[in-house]
Order: sequence, then structure tokens, then C-alpha cells
Amino acid sequence: MKYFINNNIKLVAIAMFLALFHVACQDDLLDPTGDFSYEASSSNPLELSFMPAGTNGVSAAWDFGDGETSTLVTPKHIFAAGGDYLVTLTITGESGSQAAVIQKSVHVQSPNPTAKITFVVDGQTVTFAGTTTYTTAVVWDFGDGETSTDENPTHTYAATGTYTVTLTATGEEGTTEAVATKTVNLADPVQLVLLEGTIIGHSGSWDNVNGLIDAAFDGDFNTFVDAPGPEGWVGYDFGDGNKAKLGLVKFARRDTEESWGVDRLVGAEIRGSNDPDYLNTYDVIYTIPERPSKLEFTEAEVAPATNYRYIYLYTANGYCNVAELEFWGEMITGETTPSTGVLVEGDIIGHPGSWDNVNGLIADAFDGNLSTFVDAPDAYKSTGFVGYDFGSGNQVQLTSFKYAPRDEQWKGRVVGAEIRGSNDETILTDPASATYETLYTITETPVVGVLTSAEVSTTSAYRFIYYYTAPDGYCNVAELEFYGLMNP
Repeated sequence: MKYFINNNIKLVAIAMFLALFHVACQDDLLDPTGDFSYEASSSNPLELSFMPAGTNGVSAAWDFGDGETSTLVTPKHIFAAGGDYLVTLTITGESGSQAAVIQKSVHVQSPNPTAKITFVVDGQTVTFAGTTTYTTAVVWDFGDGETSTDENPTHTYAATGTYTVTLTATGEEGTTEAVATKTVNLADPVQLVLLEGTIIGHSGSWDNVNGLIDAAFDGDFNTFVDAPGPEGWVGYDFGDGNKAKLGLVKFARRDTEESWGVDRLVGAEIRGSNDPDYLNTYDVIYTIPERPSKLEFTEAEVAPATNYRYIYLYTANGYCNVAELEFWGEMITGETTPSTGVLVEGDIIGHPGSWDNVNGLIADAFDGNLSTFVDAPDAYKSTGFVGYDFGSGNQVQLTSFKYAPRDEQWKGRVVGAEIRGSNDETILTDPASATYETLYTITETPVVGVLTSAEVSTTSAYRFIYYYTAPDGYCNVAELEFYGLMNP
């Protein structure tokens, strides 16, 4: 009995010693303490750097109050918008210690807003697009006493004239509003007239008596052009110093219901050129998409960006079987053809990457392939650009350019795009802040699969010339060609 009592006393003593030892160890374990500070980036006020301070910490966990977290000790975090956020830092110490939790209300200052205006004119109705960032409200002043708070308004002017349009973008409290202006010129509507010139076209006919090219302009729907071979063309040369601003084309097919003849104008092209070698250097203004009428005109409205000395209908395999052809528009007299310059090339510049960083890269704008196209990543959908750097000490006076859109579904994405010139080397490092001149704005949807030409009127020369995307246009251009004078 005495033996068991002595053993029990020993066990109790051991237990008391272990308890005292555990308490002593706990007394030696120190809980972490801490605090944190932060500072905003000088280039982006939405980016904050966080710096913890304290003792006895082993790890840190951050909750930025916007649903994002980090386990870095000194993280950088970009907030989506300005405002006040409750940021929590949890400092964990040695196992068994009590974590320190520090919370602070952090104010994030919004960047100043930015604003840019693009527009498309249709008669006296103008559709505006405002590209803004960090904006809480916008106000448009159309320059005629009317205003709007819509993001992308459409406005109809009561009269033609020149109007200064102002877009004011307001940001968060404490920021400076952005003001953008554009001049809108609304000319009086042009009255279309029937255009005539010297008839041009292929030689001969199937029998060199009937079906000659002048049959297209004889006013008789019963006669028709009938080329000696599948290829044929007929149109006008308006003469040196004259150009036609084409607005409407009328045409009628040959009077036949034979299967071999009814569709000979399907796929025929209306072409324009300012080159005496007009068969090889031309723009496709319009392509006849389906079987036209016989014994009466089928009409097609057109709006080419360029005025032409030579305008003609071309068939590759339809024997040029047109019964009647009329061109309507405005004759521009005394306009000599400016020097078209030469095809100029340089080092390709533009936004980085593409939608998948494999296809749609900026080099596709200059690969000579109308089936490929530039496709900017989402971050550059409204700021993407592509063009040339002609090198230090070199400048180009742009006289014209050619461009082709993406496919039929997205061809409208080029409308509102700008051709810009700049001598500001900042474009290589910070394109958004580079100064530039707008040399041309694309206002019409071009034809897919061909290069559309546009003349540029400028007396200035630039080291950098580039295509700048329309809002939400993803820089979707298939091909670009720049023509001009190097170091004029």
C-alpha cells in the first residue's frame, strides 16, 4: 500500500513540474506587433506600395479591401478606381503566439480624366464618339447652343457651317477635368450631275462592228458592249486637271435571259484611278453584287475617299456586257494630280502584343496579305496603333496612303481611325503622351479585300507616321501602305 502512495506522489510532482515548465515557455513567447504605411506611384495614383513595420513577425497577409489579397511582405497593388478602402494587415508570429491585426482606411486618389473626340458625318447629322478614362460624367457642347450628357451622342445641326465641338469629362473629386475639342465642317449638300468625259476602254468587239465601247453611253438599253474576249472595260477619262467626285453609279445589263448572259455583270467592278496606267493602278470603288436589271438602270450610291480622273467599269470574264452606264457626281476642275510620292517604309512601331500574342500582331499590317490583320489586345482596343519610324534624321511628307479593313463582319472598325504624323520620340516609350497631328480621318466603310486609296494634304514632314485605331476598333486594319516624299 505504501508503495502505491509513494508512486502517486511522484506522478503528481512530475505533472506540477511540467505545468510550471509550460508556463515558463509561454512567458518567453512574444506576440508580434506591427503597423504599416503606404505611398502612391508618381506615374499612376491608383498604384500603392505598402510597407509593414513591427516585431516578432514571421509572415504577413494583406487584404486590400477590394476583394484582392497578397502574402508578399511589401506588396504593390493597383486599385480599379479611386476611393476609400479598409486595408487589413495580419502579422503572424511563432506558433502559439497571438497574430497582430492592423486595419487602416486608405484613400486612393483617382487619376485625372482624359477625353478624345471622333465623329462621322452623314449630311447634317453627326455621330460623335467620346473616348474617356477615369470619368464620372461628360458634357458635350455641339457649338450651336445645344448640349448633351450622353457618352456617344448623335446630333443633327439645323444648318451647314463650321462648328467647334467641346467634350468636357469630369472625374472624381480632387481631379482636373479634361476638355477636348474638334472642328466639324458641314458643307452644303452637293448636287450630283451626270458626268461625261472621253470614252476609254478595250479595243474592238466580237465582230468589230457591233458591241463597241461607245454603246455603253448611247442612251439605248437595246445596245450593249460586247468585248472580243472575256476581259473588258469601259469608262471615262475626264482630262488633265479634272477629277470626278463620284456619288452615284447607274448601270443596266445586256437584254438577254440566256443562262450564259444574265450574270455577266455580277462581280464587275467600278474602278477609279489617277494613273495613266489605270488598268494596273486603281481603287475598287464598287463591286456589283448581284444580277442587275435589264432595260432599266440599277443604281448604287458610292462615297470614295478620293477624286479620280479615270473612272470605268471592268469585267474579268463578263465580256463587258453592259447596256448602259452613267456616272453621277461633282466635277472638280483645275485640280492637278499631286505627286503621289513613292512607297515609303521604315521600322514598324505600334502597340505591344495581340489578342493571343501570336496572330494579329502589328507586323500583319505590312505583310502584303489582305487575309491577315492587326488585332490589338483588350488593353489597347481604343488606343492601338501601327505605323513606321523612318529613323533619326529622316522625315516623310505624306501625300497618300492605302488601307484595307478586316473581314466583312468587322470592316466598320476602321471608321473613325486616324492617320497621324509626329516628330515626338516619346511615342517610342509613352505613346499616350506623344504630340501628333491628325493627317486624315477615315469616315466611310471601305471595301473588303482591296486597298482603298486616300490623298493627304499636308506641307509638314514627320519621322513617325501611323494608323491610330477608332474607339473599340482593336486596330483592325488588314494592310497599310504609305506614299510620300522622303526628306522633302
